[in-house]
Amino acid sequence: MTRRRNKAGFTLVELLVALLMTVLLVGSATAMLRSVARAREVIGTRVHGEQEAMVALKTITNALRNAYRPVTDDDVLLEGVLERSEPFPVSRVRFRAVERRIIRAGQPESDVHEIEFFIRDDGEHRALMRRTDPTRNPPPDGGGVVEPLALDVVGLDVEYLDGQKWVDRWPETQKRWPLAINVSLIYRADSASERLVSVSRLVNFPCWSGGGGQ
Repeated sequence: MTRRRNKAGFTLVELLVALLMTVLLVGSATAMLRSVARAREVIGTRVHGEQEAMVALKTITNALRNAYRPVTDDDVLLEGVLERSEPFPVSRVRFRAVERRIIRAGQPESDVHEIEFFIRDDGEHRALMRRTDPTRNPPPDGGGVVEPLALDVVGLDVEYLDGQKWVDRWPETQKRWPLAINVSLIYRADSASERLVSVSRLVNFPCWSGGGGQ
């Protein structure tokens, strides 16, 4: 009488196949997780860059809307300089604005601040900066506190409507304000692709072309 032997467990071939399938599944899952993480990082960087640029743009335009309106034309301050136009515009704008923000705690300050926005370039990194001087010191003082507004902003483009055309410079000697100022910021959407995006906002001064408290 012959007894049949029951085959228990797996053969070596079956174990190898199962092991190979497990490795493939784990590898695919790991690659998918890495792709999701990279995509999330890129999206997060883009959102951060856009938010930073929008906050900086709002800061500049709010300061322009609060521009100081002196009694006499001799006290009008607005200077716009185009420092570079390639590969993207780099402007510098300086004016006085009414501001309640404390710049130097514990020291006497005026509520009329001299404010300047510009791009700082150290050769490797660019950033949008703001200089605020809370005192009315005569030239060539040019002091104050300098602070970064946005680290991802690489370009600042400021244009002025003189009543007939848009210009990219506004000499301080004009002693008057334009009818409108358009501010554009160029920022990096993400560090991976170095893609540049621009956002802009217009500030109108229809009833104020100079001093005289208009």
